[in-house]
Amino acid sequence: RQKVSIARTIVHDPPVLIFDEPTTGLDIMVARGLVEFIASLRNAGRTVVISTHIMSEAEKLCDDVAIINGGVIMAQGSLAELKETYECDLLEDVFFRVAQLGPTSSSVFPAASGIPEGQTESPSP
Repeated sequence: RQKVSIARTIVHDPPVLIFDEPTTGLDIMVARGLVEFIASLRNAGRTVVISTHIMSEAEKLCDDVAIINGGVIMAQGSLAELKETYECDLLEDVFFRVAQLGPTSSSVFPAASGIPEGQTESPSP
């Protein structure tokens, strides 16, 4: 099923590709081939958006990352920026650091939260 879904995504050669958990349900050989294929699309200048819980995939494939916890963007930036900001070598460690900080981490990336800098919560409608 997953293979068919992926084939349907790429068959029309769209300018933007969106993958939601692309390697879920795939054996390790097929998953690795898919990761390499997605990397080749990115390297060819295509726009690829990926939603994944597998941080090693995100590290291999993503130039920019948004860490979402509880439906809120807690941090965003390049891999290098996030690793430097949170003093971590792995994206997985960045994720756990951001998740532990909770909503207060939005002060590190105020634009990511949608809340103006210095304001602690969104204004009432």
